[in-house]
Amino acid sequence: HNEDWSVNQGSSVDEWGFFAIENPGFSSGDTVIVGFHPDQTGYTSSSEEVAYTGSPIVMDVELTLASKTIEGSLTFAGTGEVATNAAVSANSSSSWANANPDEDGHYEMQVGGGEYSVCVGDQWSEDGKRVTRNWYADPGTECQNVEFEKNDDQETETLDWELNRTDAIIRGVMKNPDGSFPSQGGWVNFSTEQYW
Repeated sequence: HNEDWSVNQGSSVDEWGFFAIENPGFSSGDTVIVGFHPDQTGYTSSSEEVAYTGSPIVMDVELTLASKTIEGSLTFAGTGEVATNAAVSANSSSSWANANPDEDGHYEMQVGGGEYSVCVGDQWSEDGKRVTRNWYADPGTECQNVEFEKNDDQETETLDWELNRTDAIIRGVMKNPDGSFPSQGGWVNFSTEQYW
């Protein structure tokens, strides 16, 4: 992708580790940021900047073992009951990771060194659907920051969340004025203030 993500393209990796990405519109002289995100637990994401010259770019990538651990628990405030349908994600300028809690509410993820914004958020099912929330976080508590040294030393940070249980579910259907459904999907937001 380019710096503002206005031009981007992705690819999966096959069973032998090969990948290929067709040029989505880069011009000669553009800076291209290539991100690598392994599925295997214990390895860290990375990225590299390359100058596109108009010719194919060949890159071989060696995965890096993650030496840092972010772990903690997700529970409901007041009861200590496990909040199993939330997820935690960690994002830095060059790496990311995410984890779902286990049946005891514990989550764990491995990352590389650097500064991360670690946030509690939506969980997604295996078929790509958002899991309905039965929780919410107090304003300003959704994210916590953590910083690790950029080295191979083993480090662990524990970040816990106490979430509030919801007491209502709002469901509905979004349609266009002619009764058809939006071809690009849509987004529904509920808040205590008027944003638009």
